[in-house]
Amino acid sequence: MFKNHYAQKQLIPKSVTYIRFIRINSYSLENNQSLSILSFVPTIEDDGKYLTCRAENPAIPDSALEDKWRLDVQYQPVVNLRMGETLNPDDIKEGDDVYFECIVRANPKVYKLAWFKDGKELKNNSTAGVVLSDHSLVLQGLTRYSAGDYTCLAANSEGKTASNPVSLQIM
Repeated sequence: MFKNHYAQKQLIPKSVTYIRFIRINSYSLENNQSLSILSFVPTIEDDGKYLTCRAENPAIPDSALEDKWRLDVQYQPVVNLRMGETLNPDDIKEGDDVYFECIVRANPKVYKLAWFKDGKELKNNSTAGVVLSDHSLVLQGLTRYSAGDYTCLAANSEGKTASNPVSLQIM
């Protein structure tokens, strides 16, 4: 909840404007004071943006008072998996190398990223041609056994989210 309270006698706002609000409660208090309370539910898109409260009395020149807060919206990861942009998924053959990119948006930052093939977790194994690096998975020297559905899973303190599956077919 966001509260804005300007209680100076000489600066009682004549109007208070809120954009994208859900609910506003305005109160007149004693001694020419006023209180406005804005309630809203932030979205992921609000993360990092500023919420500003401004009070002004047009009858008093240069009377504006303003305060702002940077929003820190915390949410579980939003995850999208895609095959490397330079690859043609309809023309992958045995012996080829492929890579996948796990695109993650999260606040707070992700503390775990895991890769899966057909629901089974993959581990880094360069000898077997499975290379995990940051937010990418590289499969080297594909065989017909490399075909299947690949996913990634990202976790932070708000929760964990699995990506969309990407199907790898070997011609």
